[in-house]
Amino acid sequence: MTRGAAFAEAPLVVNGWSIYAHPVFFDQLEGLIEEVEVRKVRDSKNWYKKNCTKRLAAIFKLANWAIPAEPSAPAFRHGDTRGDYRKHWFRAKFFQQCRLFYRINSDAKVLVLAW
Repeated sequence: MTRGAAFAEAPLVVNGWSIYAHPVFFDQLEGLIEEVEVRKVRDSKNWYKKNCTKRLAAIFKLANWAIPAEPSAPAFRHGDTRGDYRKHWFRAKFFQQCRLFYRINSDAKVLVLAW
């Protein structure tokens, strides 16, 4: 069974939203987790102060708390910056330069994280 198939069978459910993730999201997340683990071994006293650790914590907070609390909140909408044909995408901003993009289906209460 592939990783994608396993997650399709049992999605994470938060606030009634079934949360799925694109394979690219998992690849990026795994890379970030590995980077944090290397930092933790290399610098056991200050690893939690590193940018990669803070990014990982921010992504988990967004994916497990902030976005599922109200995925269609105005703060997550693009407005007209991306054009009408991309208004179905939402984005969560974190730090100054980072964005986590996702889509939702309100009827089915499904949320898909893209990256």
